[in-house]
Amino acid sequence: MTTPEPTNPYAGPPQAPAAPNPYAGTPQTPPAPGGVPLPPPAPAEQAWGAAVAPPTAPAVPVVKNVPLAVLAGVGAALAAALLYGFIVKAMEREFSVLAIGIGAAVGFAVGKIGGAHRALPPVAALITLFGVFFGELFGLALMVHEKLGADVLPLFTEHFDLLFEGWKADFDLLSVLFLGLGAFFGASAAKKAGDS
Repeated sequence: MTTPEPTNPYAGPPQAPAAPNPYAGTPQTPPAPGGVPLPPPAPAEQAWGAAVAPPTAPAVPVVKNVPLAVLAGVGAALAAALLYGFIVKAMEREFSVLAIGIGAAVGFAVGKIGGAHRALPPVAALITLFGVFFGELFGLALMVHEKLGADVLPLFTEHFDLLFEGWKADFDLLSVLFLGLGAFFGASAAKKAGDS
């Protein structure tokens, strides 16, 4: 014979089984008042209480030392122009395709030191034009020095007009094209080096 189980004198009336939770499984938004279900939350809000990473801001271009960048560009232009002048003297003619190399050297120096300042690409283009012009004049002065024995420095200081006239005599449409290409490469190299 079985004995009845003891009853708990502190227990309340028997409870009905709990209704199934329609929101069990993935967390969802409970229905709005009136029983109309709300649309599912956005994916970032799916896990309640989970930390959501804020959107990342776009990278701000870094501007470095602009005056030093201009000086570096002038220095690169002078160094490249001297090299260009010796090449002009060796070949005994202008070799305008080297304007692209001068532009790349100037632009790289300006962009690396100056950063992403928006004025630096046009400045690099202007410095490139100066470098190409000075290199061609220097090469012409070296050729005059070799043929006539005239000193190079007085050609720039005392007889610059004659040197310039000789440069203009060799200036043609191809020279304009390579000057433009040199300026373009100077500006684009400065922008690329400044952004990196």
